[in-house]
Amino acid sequence: MISAKQFLPGLDVLRLLAALYIVMFHLSFSFSWPTLTRFFSRGPSATELFFLLSGFLLTHLYGTRTLTESERWQFLRKRWARIYPPYLLTGLLALGLGLWRGVPVGAQLDTLLLYVLMVQTWVVGESHALNGPGWSASCLMFFYLIFPVTVQWLRRMPARLLVLLAILLWLASSSGAFLLAQLPTVDLPSTWAMYLHNSPLLRSSGFVIGMIAALVLARRPVRCAPPGFSGINLLVLGALAFLPPDRLAVNNGVFEPLILLLIVAYIQAPEWVCTLAERRLFRRLVNASLCIYLLHMPLLRLSDLLFGPLTQGWQVVLYLLTVLWTSTLCNEVLCRYVTRPLSRPRPAAAGHPAAAQGAEVTAMPEPLNVRAGPV
Repeated sequence: MISAKQFLPGLDVLRLLAALYIVMFHLSFSFSWPTLTRFFSRGPSATELFFLLSGFLLTHLYGTRTLTESERWQFLRKRWARIYPPYLLTGLLALGLGLWRGVPVGAQLDTLLLYVLMVQTWVVGESHALNGPGWSASCLMFFYLIFPVTVQWLRRMPARLLVLLAILLWLASSSGAFLLAQLPTVDLPSTWAMYLHNSPLLRSSGFVIGMIAALVLARRPVRCAPPGFSGINLLVLGALAFLPPDRLAVNNGVFEPLILLLIVAYIQAPEWVCTLAERRLFRRLVNASLCIYLLHMPLLRLSDLLFGPLTQGWQVVLYLLTVLWTSTLCNEVLCRYVTRPLSRPRPAAAGHPAAAQGAEVTAMPEPLNVRAGPV
């Protein structure tokens, strides 16, 4: 049985690999080997890993206890303090780059308010406002809002019912957006495609499936020996490389079964993976995975403005190293001077109901296996 306090270093490795994959996807780099080009073309499907992993880790950490009202607010404040500072910073950076490129101020200010409020994904045609990758942060904030209530509802269900619910959600997520895309009033592949792909309601099924996976595995653990770890990785790599190319960006949940297999495999990752995850440099990169995800597109636009499109392999390598270094520095500065101060519990006022809880409120555990990284 997976303990709620058990550190899962393999999932840190998986999260960082997923962030780096998205960076390569947005490069849209054409390799001389078409299979490799297709391998890095499945970003719209790969983003589902972040949502499943987030639901899994939060349930692993908080799913076994009932949070008081004050603890729920503290949970939401910690999550907001973690994702909002880099989200806002990268959005403002993208705004400045847009002005540099000559984009009218009015055209960007129209979407700035939506971005600041993290509601751009609820508006058709605005999900990629300012900084495109910010749409996933908007979805995550919605998921955090529904998490405390949803996890209490799910943990009352027997394991078989949870599995059935996960299957139904997978069928809905893998077909719902695609079916909506066939409506005659939906104009594809432009604004509606992005809306159906980025809608928090349509993407919430992946987050809930991750929650269900954590609850089921806590009750009925699954063992994955080293040969199984290698086999699952080869299966996923083969699916990414050899399945037919994605035609629309609305196949939101197609890869969810493979993602669940990856989570199972990396929970019980081999010793060499765990050793890698414990290295200081790797921990810093894992902690910066959210910044890597949010910052890489503004840096790519900046590179285009300064040097033109990346067309050579050495240029791609230099760009990737710049993304990693800049994101790590940005994450450490934000965590020290912004995130941690914002995450500290506020002292309960005298006579306030929360004052009687004292240490119970202020001692809400920080996610051990998430470190400073995104959940």
